[in-house]
Amino acid sequence: MELRGKTKLSFKFIIQVDTLCHRLDGFIEMAARAGCNLVFIGLENIDPDVPIAAKKRQIKIWEYRKMLQTWKDVGVVTYAGYILGFPDDTPEKISRNIEIIKREPPLDLIEFFEESIPNTYGAPVAKTQQEDPAKLKVRAG
Repeated sequence: MELRGKTKLSFKFIIQVDTLCHRLDGFIEMAARAGCNLVFIGLENIDPDVPIAAKKRQIKIWEYRKMLQTWKDVGVVTYAGYILGFPDDTPEKISRNIEIIKREPPLDLIEFFEESIPNTYGAPVAKTQQEDPAKLKVRAG
């Protein structure tokens, strides 16, 4: 923001943030004023069982809506990464979670990543995924 104020340069940039960034007082507003117009957020997953099964304690699902809405309120486009294939994932759970994502969090763009390395999070990938990844039939809305 200092450079922008001194030189009158106008530029935009993209940042990647932690899902708890909204807890830093004024961070989101300051990023927007500095020129951030798109933010990448690694949501990872919205299933409440995932943090326990995957040993990912930083996943605070209940805070996603507040954090995403704060970015939207300052006019920043939200772009999220979502991981498929956590230890507890099944095709049914993935389909259910995608339906929730389509209507709940204020996201502009979401990209899905497959966690294809068995035991990465301490448990094997669900058998149906190992045997036939094509069984994960998900349609875009």
